[in-house]
This record gives sequence, C-alpha cells and structure tokens, in this order.
Amino acid sequence: MTASPVLFTWIEWLRTEANSLLKPPAAEPALPNPRLGTSTLDILDLNDIPESEPAEEAALCANCVTSQPANVQLHCGHWLCASCTSCTWQVYSAAGKQPRCPLPGCQQSLPTELGADFALELWLKVTKHILSTRFQESLVFCPHCEDRGMDLPILVQSHSSGHLCACHCWKCHFSFCGLCRSQPHPGASCFDCPGRVKRMARRRPPLPPDLAERAADMAAAIREKEKTEAELAFSLSRGSSSFCEVLAHFEHTYSATFLEGLHLVLDDVELKRMELEREVQDRFLRQLSRAGLGELRPAFHGTNARNYSSISQRGLLVPGLGLGADLDVANGQAHGRGIYTAKVDAAWLSKGFCSEASMLVCAVLDCDGQVKHVHDAMVVQDPAYVVPVFLAVGVWKSSMPDLMAAVNAPRPVPQPTAPNPKLQAQNGQKAEKTKVEKGEAKPKSKPSKFMARLAARSKRH
Repeated sequence: MTASPVLFTWIEWLRTEANSLLKPPAAEPALPNPRLGTSTLDILDLNDIPESEPAEEAALCANCVTSQPANVQLHCGHWLCASCTSCTWQVYSAAGKQPRCPLPGCQQSLPTELGADFALELWLKVTKHILSTRFQESLVFCPHCEDRGMDLPILVQSHSSGHLCACHCWKCHFSFCGLCRSQPHPGASCFDCPGRVKRMARRRPPLPPDLAERAADMAAAIREKEKTEAELAFSLSRGSSSFCEVLAHFEHTYSATFLEGLHLVLDDVELKRMELEREVQDRFLRQLSRAGLGELRPAFHGTNARNYSSISQRGLLVPGLGLGADLDVANGQAHGRGIYTAKVDAAWLSKGFCSEASMLVCAVLDCDGQVKHVHDAMVVQDPAYVVPVFLAVGVWKSSMPDLMAAVNAPRPVPQPTAPNPKLQAQNGQKAEKTKVEKGEAKPKSKPSKFMARLAARSKRH
C-alpha cells in the first residue's frame, strides 16, 4: 500500500513530462572552421538569398527538325535560322518566284530586303540542308536532273483537292507529276502504271508515310514480277543456237513492254531490225553462254542519228575504254564509265539525247555485276553485255518538248532585288587578289567575316 503513491507519481510524470524530455535538442549553428575558411553559406541564411530570374530562352528555328537557334523573324511571326532563310530564298529565286515562308501551312511572302544578306550556295549543300527541314514538304527533286547526277529542288503546289499538280524544272525544262515524278498523266492515277509506282517508292523527298508505305509494297511486288520475267527470258535465250533465236525470244517476251514505253514519247512507232555485224552478234552470244545465272532486260538508248551506222558495225561501246578508246564522252558520266541506257518505263530519259525522232531498243544482259541500276537508268560497264536489236522511228509527241533544245537554250537569270554586300565584298577581294598577284597593289589583311556580319545585322536592325 505504501508503494502505490510513488508508482502513481511516476506514471503521471511519464504521461505529462516524458515527451518533452525525449525530443532531440535543437541543432546549434555551426561555427566557422578556421582551417577550412569561412564560406558564404556559413554566414548567410539560405532564405535570404534572392532567387535568380530565369534566363530568356533563345528562339528556335521553326523549319529545322534539329531546332537550330534562329536569328531571323519573318512578318508572319515565324523564326528561322540563317541556313533555312538562305536556302528558301535561293530555291524561290531560281524558280523566278517571290520567296515565301518555308513552312507548308504558312506561305507568306518574305521581305525583299532579306535577299541582300545571303550569297548563293552549291545546290548539293542546299538540298542536303532541305532534307532535314519542313520545307521538303513543298519540294520535289527533278527526276531528269537526278538521273544526270544533280539534285535540284523544284517547288510543288497543291490543287484545292489536295493533289499535287504538274511541276516544271527551271533548269532542264522537264515537266513531270509532282507525286510520282513521271510524265504528266491528267485524269489517270499514279497507281495505274508500274513505272509510276516504282518512282513513287523512290521519290525524294519521300511521300507522306501512308502513301510511301503503299507505294513501297506495290513497287516490291512489281520488281519481283519483273525479275521473274527477266530470268525466264534469260533461260530461253541462253539455250538458243543463233542470234536470230535470241532475238525471237526477246521480241516474244518484251515486245508489248517496250512498245508501251515507246508510246510515251513517240507516235506512229515503227520498229526496224538493226543490221548488226557478225562480230557484234557473236560477242553477245559468247557472253550469254558463259553466264550461269542472270537476267535479260529491255532498255532504250538515245544518241545522235549519225552514230547508227557505227553502232551497227561495232555495237555500243564505252567511250575512252577498250574497243571504244577512240570515242569521246559526249554527254558526261555522272554515274561512272559505261554505256547509259534507260529503263523501258523512262523513254523520256533517252529522248533527251536523241537528235531526231528515233531511239535504239536494246537487250541488256544483267549478270556478273556488270550492270548498275541508277534511278531510271542502267549503266552497262562491258559492251559484251548489251546489244541494240531494234531502231524505233516515229514522231515525237506534241506534249513532249525537246529536252536537249531546252537544256541548250539560254535561260533568264533571276535579277537580285537588292545589291548583295557579301557578293560585292567577295568580288572586291578577288579583284584585289588579282592586282596583288600582278604586282599592281600591295596585299591587304583579310577582313573579318564576323565583323562584316555584325555590321550588316546592326544596319538591318
């Protein structure tokens, strides 16, 4: 009984006072360590430090996929980097049109004073930059120039229905469909012709994903069918004992195919058999018999009509090489040495090299890695793998302008809207360099490009 008051007192103390005694003591402020020195955080309270204002974000280019920093603001409100502005200006100026905003949904005119700030660049550099921007949705590369080894961006416009209209190359003057890059085909779908489908699949810049996927699937099936047909023609021809039998198999297999291709550029087509020398025939037969596996394909070859007699005697030769060592290169070799032929769905490519309304129909032995497929062309590297079999004569279609005449014709040069200080400075530097080399003037120090750009930008602002 005597312990009860003591026990009650302890219980009451635990209930009321224990919580306050069990709390951890408040941390004392740390004293500065004389060995480590006194830091700012040891003296100042963190709550007293004012928050720094966020830095203003730099504007990003609205056209570049890589979001380059922008330094040019257009009237429409979009910001562009210098590269996008320069490329846009050059593409529109080459086409002879008023430069506009490169964003497909905008298309507002650019201020004319911007043209004085940019110098012309190589088209290779321009097209490489365009392929990484949204501007590519408004462009397509000319197929005729592409087959010649040049990438030239051509502006395309859409009808109210959303379909791309016909395009016209400002350099070679070739007209083509902006969707499939084939000859214009009003009233017909791009998917109706195998040649159009294959060009859609390799279009540059590529089509929207839905159309590109559909075209790629159809093109793969078409190529597989053509491969099977070419292998069958090779097997039939390989068992022939004479060139006449090879010609009969070739004509039976491909007559409808190459006539359809010829009718794209020629009216009233007449086929004449080529009178080849026996040596030319035997050369092709020997190569055909040696090949184990391969394909036999039709192709077109365009050349000056005065060369037909020599081709009948010697066959098609590689200029400057082997049997053709005495021949000069007449039309360039954009894709390497070889005999350039056009595929049967691209007769317009051979037409550009014809001097009159006629072209050669050839049999191409595609095996042993001697034939290189480049876009709409086949480049044969050995004369033994190609032989002309027919001469197609007719009348050029009225809708097909003479490409060679168009290429050689003088073209109007777009006039600059304002003097370009960069070009003037470059021309002055070249003239000064010439004077220095001739001893007419003393060399001057090279001006700073950074200072020139800074002065031009300050003047503009």
